[in-house]
Amino acid sequence: SVSSYLKRKEQGDVSLLPSFLGFTPAPSYITKTKAQKEIYDAFNQQECGRGIKTRKDYEKYKKKAEVRRLIMAKDKKAREVFEKYKSEGVFSERTSFNRYKNLYELPSDVRLFKRLTDERKKRLLDSFDEKDKAYYMQYIDKKNKGRKRRRRSR
Repeated sequence: SVSSYLKRKEQGDVSLLPSFLGFTPAPSYITKTKAQKEIYDAFNQQECGRGIKTRKDYEKYKKKAEVRRLIMAKDKKAREVFEKYKSEGVFSERTSFNRYKNLYELPSDVRLFKRLTDERKKRLLDSFDEKDKAYYMQYIDKKNKGRKRRRRSR
């Protein structure tokens, strides 16, 4: 379909024949492992109701999304756009481009796992099989191990 082709083109895959013959990638919910689904569920429960609050928040979100898209596309303009938005206050002074870039080079399930509270991480790890437990244990922040994650006040 045309929409499938446009989506794949946006992702950098411009092969025409498969999408016009009806061969498209499987939906992500089919390809996720049990552990990945549990991480997504836990993150959604944790973040439920904490959506975008104002137009200003939405504008910040769109600018951050633009930087993420550039990083994931490995576009050389990503750093320049990041620095521009940082000077506008979209990113905090403490946020470095390399740290932000490194975060978005991780798979999405790992990014979400890292953002979970320590308690949720522990509960998930307890429910995982040994293989998944070993994989996600490497993403536990060693500096903060054993401390509760504090929310920053706005």
